Amino acid sequence: MKNALRFLSPYSWRSIKTRITVLVLCVFVVSIWSLFGVVSSDLQDDLERMIGEQQHATVALHAIEINRALAERMQTLEKVTQLFAPAMAGSRADLQLLMNQRPALPGMFNGGFFITDAAGTAIASVPVDAGRAGLNYLERDHVASALKDGKSKVSKPAAGKALNTPVVSLGVPIRDAQGRIVGALVGVIDLAKPNFMDAVMSAHYGKSGGYTLIAKQWRQVVTATNKLRALQELPAIGINPALDRYLNGFDGPGQLTDPMGVRVMASAADIPVANWTLAASLPVEEAFAPVRNMVRNIALATLVATLLAGTLIWWLLRRQLRPADVAFSALTRQAASALPLQALPQTSDDEIGQLIAAFNQLLANLSVRESDLRDSREQVQVAVQRLLEAQQIAHLGSWTLDLTTGSLVWSDEIYRIFELDPQKFEPSYAAFVDAIHPDDRVAVDQEYTRSLVTRSAYLIEHRLQMPDARIKWVQERCHTEFDASGRALRSVGTVQDITERKLAETALEQSRDLLMTVIDAIPMRMFWKDRQLNYLGCNTAFARDAGRQTPADLIGRDDYQMAWAAQAEQYRKDDLMVMESGRTRLPYDEPQTTPDGATIWRRTSKTPLKDLDGRLFGVLGMYEDISEQRQAQEQLRKLSLVAEQSSACIIITNLAAEIEYVNEAFVRKTGFARAQALGQNPRMLKSGMNPEHGYAVMWRALGEGLPWSGELINRRKDGSVFVSRVLITPLRDEEGRVTHYVSVQEDVTEQRKIADELEQHRQYLQNLLTQRSHELNGGS
Repeated sequence: MKNALRFLSPYSWRSIKTRITVLVLCVFVVSIWSLFGVVSSDLQDDLERMIGEQQHATVALHAIEINRALAERMQTLEKVTQLFAPAMAGSRADLQLLMNQRPALPGMFNGGFFITDAAGTAIASVPVDAGRAGLNYLERDHVASALKDGKSKVSKPAAGKALNTPVVSLGVPIRDAQGRIVGALVGVIDLAKPNFMDAVMSAHYGKSGGYTLIAKQWRQVVTATNKLRALQELPAIGINPALDRYLNGFDGPGQLTDPMGVRVMASAADIPVANWTLAASLPVEEAFAPVRNMVRNIALATLVATLLAGTLIWWLLRRQLRPADVAFSALTRQAASALPLQALPQTSDDEIGQLIAAFNQLLANLSVRESDLRDSREQVQVAVQRLLEAQQIAHLGSWTLDLTTGSLVWSDEIYRIFELDPQKFEPSYAAFVDAIHPDDRVAVDQEYTRSLVTRSAYLIEHRLQMPDARIKWVQERCHTEFDASGRALRSVGTVQDITERKLAETALEQSRDLLMTVIDAIPMRMFWKDRQLNYLGCNTAFARDAGRQTPADLIGRDDYQMAWAAQAEQYRKDDLMVMESGRTRLPYDEPQTTPDGATIWRRTSKTPLKDLDGRLFGVLGMYEDISEQRQAQEQLRKLSLVAEQSSACIIITNLAAEIEYVNEAFVRKTGFARAQALGQNPRMLKSGMNPEHGYAVMWRALGEGLPWSGELINRRKDGSVFVSRVLITPLRDEEGRVTHYVSVQEDVTEQRKIADELEQHRQYLQNLLTQRSHELNGGS
């Protein structure tokens, strides 16, 4: 048969044994060789770090020793100047003799030492035959520093005027008794002769490495293990960035290329006294020679392991895949027959056995999986379409400006933002600037120019002016790429349409202004503080209470800085209680000191302030000035005490003649309790002994808003009567309307009784007098 199934050769690439063997072997090889690469890299990194740390420790130790030796020589020179200063005023022969008597200095300065006058001319020298006398050294930096600035200094490495060999000199000022600079003492270190630095500089670091002493200020080699490098000028700034890094103060280990073009490992340490740096270098080739040998041995071992692994994998696969051969035979027989497909024989319980067992289930689920696959493809297409729509919705476009050619590339979204046709418009920086609103062009151009100068990215928001005079707002980001020499190569940026956000911000600002206007219009004082109880804002009424011109004058201040500092502790305690409890504190009364020193009373409410996430960020308070109200209440309290303690009965009724108040005297005089009187009509006291027309006159006067006074015979609760002298007065509100009636009644029963008795006695006397008169007249 043309399509008959055949067993594959175990060595054919179509054979799964061959492919798995090769693939597993590849995975093994890639893994073991990757491991080899990682180990080699880590080993090299560890060795580089170890060598660098050891190198840095060594060079730091040597730098400390050189710095100490230089400092010791500088201090010695400064001390010796105290001996030479008095001799500066004498003869040069005496000065020379005094110098010859300093046996310690020649041991410190192998190039000798000498003294200059205030003009920088050498006047005495040790040794004398060095030929320095009469030479002027004022142009040398160390002599100029000592004479002009009065500062000790280590010189720039240079060829000595008298010695004509590389030297380093130490110059210190000589001062007279008045502190004036009269000369300079200079110690010379001849770098061509054995000196104190040879203990370090003559030694090799490793087999071929060495040390270099560099004067950082002048980028010049002072001396080195290779003496030929003395006074050598180092490359200019920017030529060797790694070297520049060390000369700028970096003192850790690293790699760089030395002036001879050799790649070396280097470490440096500063010598502060002279502003030098001591560098140690070791060729990378020598440093990593041990690790390269080790890597070579590991590579050989890895190769042997790869060959052994390949042989073992091949043997194992042939053994493990034998059940697959059995299954294949069964499938071949079924394919050659017309019988329905049957389950494959399962000769093992491993993964192949599970694969055979799942064969029939796989056939049954195939159609379902194909359906799911079609659904997944549709979902992917929808997701891609949504992503494209999201990019367009974000209104975010990108651009690239090639600064070497001047070409500008825009994305499609930028054309949509600028409302331009890509087929008809050629983008350019000038065209971009023309599209910017005229009032923003200068600012955008200056920001872009500044970013090129400072080599920094920028973010700016500006307007676009459309051809139909519409305004759009965009947010622009940009950063520029530079080459090693600092030349700008290209600028890359984005432009996002933020017009809707700007309109929202404007609306929000207007809403905020409206809210502040509403807050200022509220007849309450309002304020709000942060969690540290510093004022975040307030309305104008509160600012005026605080003696400030505007609410902005209070922002950032606390209660201790206000006129009410005396109440600050209590105010802050209330604020903390509200924030800690998270509950509003209802109105309560408290005093407040005004800016003029007076005290007012305010009715305050406070509530915690929380953000949209429910997090507490401060406290909101409001209050009203109730000083007048409290004064009125106090006045009312006093009046109430007067009414209560008055001996006269006082009754207050509304316009419907319903009793709303009676005092204690009423209770005593009438026998009615307050509860019995309140809500009743004063006619409850009516005795029936008063003429009705009197009541009519009384109500007519009260109806006209006039007071009425007179006498009434009233009845007590026990039925007894008493005579009251009554004054009823209408009470008016602020608008002059009568709201209540106040009746003041004084019990005049006894007075009336006495008056009646007096009247009866007077009448009796009058009658008696009349009778006597008549008798006298008749008798005559």
